Amino acid sequence: MATLEDGSYLHEINALNPQFQQKVSRFVRALISGWAYAVDHRDEAVDIAMWMA
Repeated sequence: MATLEDGSYLHEINALNPQFQQKVSRFVRALISGWAYAVDHRDEAVDIAMWMA
């Protein structure tokens, strides 16, 4: 599935912190879930994107 770039970045110092790794893992799962929802509900996703623009 091709998606637009979200521009999410991670500093290496944070990547080494186990607690931060858990937060990032949850964030990435939520991000992927959101993109999957957008693919399955394209008209709604377009409406939201246009409203935010």
